[in-house]
This record gives sequence, structure tokens and C-alpha cells, in this order.
Amino acid sequence: MKTYIWAVDAGHAWLAVKRKELDELNIADKISSYSYVKGGTVYLEEDCDARHFFEAYEAKHGVKPTTKEGKHWDVQPCRNFARYSNQATSVVDPIFQEPGDTLVKFIEDNNRWIALFNKTGMKFPLTQADADDLGRTLDGKLSPENLHCDGEISNAEAMRKYNFLSTVCDELNIYCDANGLTRPKIYEL
Repeated sequence: MKTYIWAVDAGHAWLAVKRKELDELNIADKISSYSYVKGGTVYLEEDCDARHFFEAYEAKHGVKPTTKEGKHWDVQPCRNFARYSNQATSVVDPIFQEPGDTLVKFIEDNNRWIALFNKTGMKFPLTQADADDLGRTLDGKLSPENLHCDGEISNAEAMRKYNFLSTVCDELNIYCDANGLTRPKIYEL
């Protein structure tokens, strides 16, 4: 029987499962964007997505899957992989990969802000320097004191900001992957 490996870090864990197994169990559409993907492997978020896998696996095979913990990291490398999307198997020519709407909105808003200081904004196609700049900007906006506006906003509003900024990060990573750029390091995610 196959043993599935938990990818673990100081804050969370993900179960490594082949994408084809999710398709075979008919649960690919139940997996959230809190899971990550690299190549043919999906790293299922431990709280919800792994549960879908466990339930479907047991229903099909009559036994629970065997798991074991992999190497423990301070920050699990899978956090830098692309976010899972059920459309992940569609083929897109990377040369023509367009930026996501949320990334475009973020850059437009950022361009309006820096224009107040007579600085030139970013435009597509992004350069590596642009991507690195965006990474630093996103990291700053995701820091706890900035995300929560020094405690001046509600947790619900901070969560909306976090979700928006997380989507920007995901779309930036997808854009970088598709256009031959190195993903910027964003430590606050």
C-alpha cells in the first residue's frame, strides 16, 4: 500500500498527493486554493482539503490511507509553489500568459499612489526588477501591523485585505512562472 507524505513546517502541514489520484477519486473540484501544486503533485492543505482526500480514499478502498511525516521545515518549500486551481491541467502557452485581474488592479492602484511622488509606475510586460519590487511591496503590506492598520480595522476587514493580497501574490507567481521570471520571496505569506 502507498504511503502519503505530510509536508510540514512550523505553522501548517500539507499532504502530498498526485493530481491524477484527485481526478480518479472525483474530488479535484473540491480542493481549495489553500493547497499548492508543483508538477503532478498537489499539496493538500491539512484542515479541509486533506479531509476530502481521506474520505474519498476510504470510500473507494475501504481503508484509510497510510501517511507519515516528511522532513520538518521552518518554512515549508511548498508555500512557494503555485496555488491549486482545478484548471491547473489546462495547457496555456506561457508566452501569451496574461496577468490576472487582481494583479492588474493592484499595480494600477500602486501606480496611482507612487504618481503622487512623481515616480513612474509599472507596466506590462513586467521585468524581473518589477516583480522583485512587487514582492517587497506585498511583503510590507502583509506585515501584521500594516495588514491590521495597527489594530484600527476589524479582523474581518484584515482578512479581506489578506485574501486580496494573497490573490495578488498567487497571480504574480503565475505570471512569473509563465514569463520566465523568478518568483519574488514574500515572507509574510
